[in-house]
Amino acid sequence: SISHSHFDHSGQAALFPESQWLVNKNEFDYMFSTDANKAQNAAFAELSNSIHTGNLDVFGDGSVMILELPGHTPGHSALQVNLPESGPILLTGDLYHRTESRELKRVPRFNTDEPQTRESMDLFEMLATESGARVIIQHEPVDVATLPKPPAFLR
Repeated sequence: SISHSHFDHSGQAALFPESQWLVNKNEFDYMFSTDANKAQNAAFAELSNSIHTGNLDVFGDGSVMILELPGHTPGHSALQVNLPESGPILLTGDLYHRTESRELKRVPRFNTDEPQTRESMDLFEMLATESGARVIIQHEPVDVATLPKPPAFLR
């Protein structure tokens, strides 16, 4: 799965030709809606896919949840991982790009739907508060620096 189809989140798909791609239907449709999008996402056309709508409980046990939070792109997703030792962690995808984006609810001009992005931000914040999750903004160097460096990992 990828959070969305922008190149900085999807560029290495061809390195995993045997993988099954878990993809939100709205994002799938968006990825192949124009010739330019089709060209950018050609590697995904070769993958076995499992198309879903809404949130997806990847393993059926609540440990890994793909959360539908559209607006940045039509099928943008965040990821919640519930780890036994580290607890819940929310990866924002591109819902937020920096800490200031989150604090000020800034929406980039290139998002596909500003009102939808704001609704997704509200939902994300509710989920973060209810779960007590640690939030990782994936473009925020301060957040990324708090993660273990490979081969280490969170438990």
